Amino acid sequence: MNKRVLIWLLLSMTFLGVSGTDIYIPSLPQMVRDFHTTPTIMNSTILFFTVGMAISVLYSGVLSNRFGRKVVLIAGVLVFSLAGLLIVFAETIWLVLWLRVIQGIGCGGIIVVQRLILRDTMNEREQIHAGGMLALGATISPAIAPIIGAFLAKLWSWHLCFLFSAVLGAVITLISLVIIKETNTTPIKKLPNLVSYLHDYMVLLRDPICLNLVIILTMTFAAYFAFIGISSYLYITNLGLSPIVYSYIFALLAGSYFAGNSYMMYLNKSGIASSQIIKQGVLCGVVGGLISFLSLIGHHHWLILISLTVGVVITRIAAALVINPIQIKITNHFKERGALALGIAICLQFGLAGVAAAVVGLFTEPRLLYGFVCLSNAFLILAALSFFILARQESRS
Repeated sequence: MNKRVLIWLLLSMTFLGVSGTDIYIPSLPQMVRDFHTTPTIMNSTILFFTVGMAISVLYSGVLSNRFGRKVVLIAGVLVFSLAGLLIVFAETIWLVLWLRVIQGIGCGGIIVVQRLILRDTMNEREQIHAGGMLALGATISPAIAPIIGAFLAKLWSWHLCFLFSAVLGAVITLISLVIIKETNTTPIKKLPNLVSYLHDYMVLLRDPICLNLVIILTMTFAAYFAFIGISSYLYITNLGLSPIVYSYIFALLAGSYFAGNSYMMYLNKSGIASSQIIKQGVLCGVVGGLISFLSLIGHHHWLILISLTVGVVITRIAAALVINPIQIKITNHFKERGALALGIAICLQFGLAGVAAAVVGLFTEPRLLYGFVCLSNAFLILAALSFFILARQESRS
């Protein structure tokens, strides 16, 4: 199996999964009106999606240990796509919410099994490089998916956004059936019971190095998802930007993630230790959080717009620096239990991110911006404290 072709195919899957949220973000205010609901309930479509992912990533890796990487990965793409297709015809927000859970379950399978395929076929340095390549999918999605979604919504409605995801998923499924080969050469013969799963997860989280890595990962990621939960209402409703202009903000954020990811790959190629890369990411996140505070003291719309956007841009760079090295570090720290460790890490990463997106939606004017800035900075400070503890733990070992 050609590694280069494999990476590009997995990259397209990453784009598919991430775009599942990015593509309809500009349409959130319109969906609120169409479903006669509230921004808080509509933001729950993000929460329910991440809850589905959080559930899925706990078991996708282990299922791929039993039934094979290829079967579980393609099943994830299919589930994601079919749920997206059904959302097109959903008539109530409650049905949309449950279908978003199913979409998230499919996306979770994609994310975890991708990493395990890389581990099966590459060494650690190759994994970090390939993981950086896959992160391009997470970069491309916020760059173009909101723009695509804004134009599709203008052409017809938000329904076309979900139809686009479903069709793209179908195409990727057909290509995957031909290209992907099974990489799990030693499948387990029997799945352990649920109680043993939960016990193993608790054991992993009691490992102090794993726990602090997970805290850094989840807090940095949640700070950005809090922005996703508030951004469309803040930029479109409060600051008066059009959905298409708002989508260009996401293109800028994608460029910052690309810059951070490229810098991460450069540092890795230069032989910089993963702990030092993570350190730079944590410091970058703190700086971004401090800059976002400037939006609270400005009264002019342009000052709020610039300070908020610059702060979030720097926070996105921070996320690009820490996510891939931490996921690889966690996976390799536990070796044979790497699938479980990665599962619990990503579960908490997306679970807390969804909670952050939902909680920030509870703030109303005039506390909308204030709530976001305080919440995101609390996450970033916790990430910095955990890194300080982690550095002391690693220096003693």
